[in-house]
Amino acid sequence: MNEPYSHLTVRNNHIIARPTAENRDDGLFGFNEASDFSTFRFENNIIECRDKPRPLFRNDASAKSSLRNNRLIGITDTTRYPNPPAKAPSGLQAPLQFTCGVSDEMSVNGWIATLKKKPKP
Repeated sequence: MNEPYSHLTVRNNHIIARPTAENRDDGLFGFNEASDFSTFRFENNIIECRDKPRPLFRNDASAKSSLRNNRLIGITDTTRYPNPPAKAPSGLQAPLQFTCGVSDEMSVNGWIATLKKKPKP
């Protein structure tokens, strides 16, 4: 994100980062350092870096964000910020199920994305 932000909430997600063609060693999330990180909340997420561990944030200022009840897997800098547990479950509250695309041509069901067959003319 290039612009500074405030009041960002990321909650109840399951975020999976996999290695890319570019060998990334920087943090998973990159925010403008002028953002108001005191208003950022990361709650009840499962955040995992598969196959290539990485830091969570790309700059020191981001560590002022509030983290609560996140399961952090493959994150290398977890000691930089408190992440107290809570009784709420982490991750998605219900399986994903939606359509997307210009004409709803993609269907998402759980972890499976399917291109719908186009009707024959």
